[in-house]
Amino acid sequence: MKKLFKNLFHKDDCTATFKIGKPKNLTATGTDNDGFAVFNLYDNNDVVLRGLDITQYTVDYFESEETAKANTNPLEDAWNYYNMRPYKEVLYVRVTDKANPTSFSTDSFTIAVMTEKHVNTYELTF
Repeated sequence: MKKLFKNLFHKDDCTATFKIGKPKNLTATGTDNDGFAVFNLYDNNDVVLRGLDITQYTVDYFESEETAKANTNPLEDAWNYYNMRPYKEVLYVRVTDKANPTSFSTDSFTIAVMTEKHVNTYELTF
């Protein structure tokens, strides 16, 4: 029985029997060169669901691993997230089975703000 539980759950917390895809790191260009920009975290939904049915799972985003695992304080405007730390920040995604809310999987990813000087610009000449 102990071996069965080891096979069903990952790590030492109650996680899912399903696996999620690795979220991609996201970048955005800041307009004021201050290290802040707006991100659409939902750009990671398809990647983390990796074929799972969105009607059977929820996808939420969090600012810390602890809140992701506890499922507290999910980011309300994940489609319009303004980073809290300049230039680079680590965020967490949690995918939860709607039929069994104690079954979930979490992972981290990075969001980074590019300054305008780091963005390649091309001048078209005719």
